[in-house]
Amino acid sequence: MCLYQVKNVASTTHSDAPKSSPNIADEIQTLMLKLTSADDDFVQSLFVQLHRSPAVILYTDEQNQDLRTLCSKECLPALRSILSVDRTFNLSALFVTVMVHRNRKVIR
Repeated sequence: MCLYQVKNVASTTHSDAPKSSPNIADEIQTLMLKLTSADDDFVQSLFVQLHRSPAVILYTDEQNQDLRTLCSKECLPALRSILSVDRTFNLSALFVTVMVHRNRKVIR
């Protein structure tokens, strides 16, 4: 997911949707429910450790396949992309670090 998509999601969720809970336990429980939901395949992993901030891994199978296809050495050199880690920024109460690549198959 690119940085602009994350910012767009953040801006659209500030409408009349329910606000996130100030209680971290409620947030973790919501993420755990998404892990077990058959409808939502975006939340892939949730790590909760003592004395550490929770970490969540988010991606879809389509995004993962794009990374494997476009960032590997088997890809045609004209289509190959570099996998980058974008800066960490605040998204409401969360810190987000985004992995990005340029999809050279997309024509604008």
